[in-house]
Amino acid sequence: MAWDDALTDETTPSTGVGTPLNAAWYLALVNGIKAYFPVSTANGGTGIATLPRRTIWLSAAGGWASTTDGASAAAITETANGGEFMGVSFAADATKYLNWMHVMPSNYNGGVVVATPVFLPVTSNASNNTIIFSVQGASFASTEAKNVAFGTAIDSSYTVAADQSANVIFGPTTGNITLGGTSAAGGELVLWRVHRDTADTYTGAVVLLGIRITYLTNATSDE
Repeated sequence: MAWDDALTDETTPSTGVGTPLNAAWYLALVNGIKAYFPVSTANGGTGIATLPRRTIWLSAAGGWASTTDGASAAAITETANGGEFMGVSFAADATKYLNWMHVMPSNYNGGVVVATPVFLPVTSNASNNTIIFSVQGASFASTEAKNVAFGTAIDSSYTVAADQSANVIFGPTTGNITLGGTSAAGGELVLWRVHRDTADTYTGAVVLLGIRITYLTNATSDE
């Protein structure tokens, strides 16, 4: 590759780099070495070819129980070493809901998201029983009617093959979750809710610590 000290941002090097494919180039200093990098025109000129996934943590302690069929109040689970886990207990065989609300980052691409529940099994009920949490959401733009149906609830099903009552569990990531509403987009208000599916077979209570939401971006900045 040929170096060109006169090269500026958004300028295509004249030699040594082949034919640009719908991209500009910029000169950068990497570990003391000058190098040319392609700049994607779709992502603000950062040189990132694939825009990153981002995550949002929904703490169970920061949620609220639904007015109808609401989950239990948040409570502390304390360990012998003094560690305290604030979470919400979900009993077996009962559909109870926990909710959150926030504005999505402006660089959310408006597409499907996935969710990962984090929880504490309370009893030693193993024997390949399942713990299932279901997550759904709805997105609201300005002036959009508030009485919007949630999107379909999507499950995370964890199999308890051994006693996990002393452990923190990261459940499997859900399949794709489509938000309810006219058309989800970055910067919109989103309501989330989760419930424990009565189809699971774990007979003890489960303390939900929170839900990690993973979404795709369409820009590097969320300003």
